[in-house]
Amino acid sequence: MVEILKQDQYVPMDVSKQIAIIFAASKGMLDDIDRDKVKSFESGLIEVLENQHSDLLDEITKEGKISEELEKSLISVIEDFKKGFSN
Repeated sequence: MVEILKQDQYVPMDVSKQIAIIFAASKGMLDDIDRDKVKSFESGLIEVLENQHSDLLDEITKEGKISEELEKSLISVIEDFKKGFSN
């Protein structure tokens, strides 16, 4: 969890992206990712969310919470991303 909370200086992350990555970590979806690869995983996941699923990030921002439907969608996106991520 500590690794995902680290942010580079002068490069703040949008709240919706922070929520998405914290969601993944809190659901144990990063438990099998090597600690030294967490930043790479985080960057890749954020890129996928931005480029292919920006609607999910928009919904997080708009609603201010993660609904059951949004939770299912996020889990699906994260699981799909993990399949292609080399640990």
